[in-house]
Amino acid sequence: MIVDANTEHLMLDKSKPLTENSFVEFCQVCYFNKECSGKSEFVDDLKRVKYVKRLLQKIHKHKTFKSIRERLIINHIIILRNVFGEENAARILFFKVEPRLHSYLKSFTVFLEFKINKLPEFNYKEVNTDPRVDKKLTGTEK
Repeated sequence: MIVDANTEHLMLDKSKPLTENSFVEFCQVCYFNKECSGKSEFVDDLKRVKYVKRLLQKIHKHKTFKSIRERLIINHIIILRNVFGEENAARILFFKVEPRLHSYLKSFTVFLEFKINKLPEFNYKEVNTDPRVDKKLTGTEK
């Protein structure tokens, strides 16, 4: 789907859960980057979701947390929050990241003080943060 600078014609009910079919359209409607000069920047920003997902998968795969790249994850999430808005960035991330990684992702959203009340895709409040990631983020790990 091509990014159109004028997305006002895209009418999307933001209260409905995302689907694979509605995902790109949702991202287009929510995207706000006044520095954006074309489709490639939008696509590059969406790639950050994949990068976050890969980095969270590495956390899940490795038993030791010494090698996690938490600052890189934080940077990607902050950029996503800046261009999509806080709640929309959270919806995009939690939709694209598989449920087994949600506790890691929630640790980052809590650390970054995301104010998330409700996500249509799942119950955000029922997901716990990961205590090991929390310790790494707050610098209290042993």
